[in-house]
Amino acid sequence: MAESAITIVAYAPERRAEWNAFVETSNNGTVFHSQTFLDYHPQGRFDFHHLMFYKGDELVALLPGGLSGDMFKSPMGASFGGFVVRARLGLQDADAIVKSFIRYCASSLIKEVYLTPPMQIYNATFNESIEYAMHYNHFIMLSSLFSSVIDFSIIHGKEELSRNTRHKINKAINKGVRVEENKDFDAFYPILLKNKEKFHVTPTHTLDEIKKIESLLPGMMTLFMAYYENAPVAGELLFACNKQCVLNFYTMHLYDYHNLFAVNYLIEHSIRWSNQKGFRYFDYGVSADTFSIDPMEPSWSLIEFKESMGANGCQRKTYYRRIF
Repeated sequence: MAESAITIVAYAPERRAEWNAFVETSNNGTVFHSQTFLDYHPQGRFDFHHLMFYKGDELVALLPGGLSGDMFKSPMGASFGGFVVRARLGLQDADAIVKSFIRYCASSLIKEVYLTPPMQIYNATFNESIEYAMHYNHFIMLSSLFSSVIDFSIIHGKEELSRNTRHKINKAINKGVRVEENKDFDAFYPILLKNKEKFHVTPTHTLDEIKKIESLLPGMMTLFMAYYENAPVAGELLFACNKQCVLNFYTMHLYDYHNLFAVNYLIEHSIRWSNQKGFRYFDYGVSADTFSIDPMEPSWSLIEFKESMGANGCQRKTYYRRIF
């Protein structure tokens, strides 16, 4: 079959409105693909090199990313990257997009490519044409992280959870734990720092960066705080990634108060809230053992907790191709 003609144009600021509009109407675009979100990074932090794919005059795909030496990485400075495509993308066009990208890399002396696209739960409609085209053109799945996903066609709130989980949620309520939606990032962030210290890691975002994201994309983030005797004991920060899926970016609590079961209550509250907002899925995020030398090693206890809140497993895959 004859290959569709695809032209690649490097992103420039004057194409910002066109880029963001395509993300909004695409099949699999998320907030992490938006130039508005990427603006939270200070200039010069990354060597961004975003690409736009045209079939004639029609924009058919985007690829956010950047350069690290002779490597192209997508995402760069975000959770998801990969090709952003329209809903009705056929295999012939998908194959042409991937082939044109490979040629572009070769002509630009890019030797290696790493792509981590959003999972299928972020798609408006089911379509794996671009993934098949990547495999067909010799991309391999380099790694996979285990993510936990709550499907709102099955789980709507406390009623669908196990008896033990319902008991813990009721216990939190009876002990006087109160959940409130607010923008008190100053109260949330110390809990986040203290929680991350236990695992010898630091948060992805600084407090100032969280506040900057809120100013760039007001309402995209939702913060729920849990209080006990008017003191903050836990918090959860959600990202509304697109119309299909909300991502639980941070869930943190003070370990001295773990017997309050505030996190169980927070998650159940978020499930009900997300249902009411019309999302289809709740991405509870990856659960990797940060102490293991194997980056794919699951955090078994954390996964078990997420499963107790109604989650099933999903893979966050990273694809790789050597160009030359």
